[in-house]
Amino acid sequence: GPAGIFVRVLTDVTGDSGRYLTAAEYDWANDMVFAGALPPIDTLRLTAYKGASGRPFTFPTFNGPTLLNVGSAMFANVHSDETTFIHELVHACQIAHSTNVVFTAVAMATQAKNSIVGGVYDYGAAGFDYTDLGLEGQAQVVSDWFRGSPEFPQSPDPRNHTGHARDPQSPYYRYLTDNVRVGHF
Repeated sequence: GPAGIFVRVLTDVTGDSGRYLTAAEYDWANDMVFAGALPPIDTLRLTAYKGASGRPFTFPTFNGPTLLNVGSAMFANVHSDETTFIHELVHACQIAHSTNVVFTAVAMATQAKNSIVGGVYDYGAAGFDYTDLGLEGQAQVVSDWFRGSPEFPQSPDPRNHTGHARDPQSPYYRYLTDNVRVGHF
């Protein structure tokens, strides 16, 4: 299908057939954030490819692995940018729990919208319904919680992070326990 063609072109152009996550990388992400909610390890594949403007992106393939296209540095060492790695793994979870066959089209439209008007990574003060956020907003909540503060600060900033990485006392922690870890996107 079309996804298979894309994967073939991607690997031909980049010369990168990718690699599976190591057990240590997979276990680390599950321990740090996902608490066992990641899709099976053999369904996730890293590539050194990056998308438009040098940005990582995650792509579902038809009857194949989900590609986490993270660039050469993260491909070699996911700990070189742990926050972005976590962000991309949230997308892998969204894909695994999605019944939306047009996930890729929605993701591409989201990035196009971000290029034109921005704001797709915004999410506001804790208390919102996580399922009302877009794909990028959901992933950003998790990666900002992982970091302990917003990647994209605002002034004034309505988001009420505690400033402590992976803080279970953060008002955003509930989105991990009530949504991400149970596949409720």
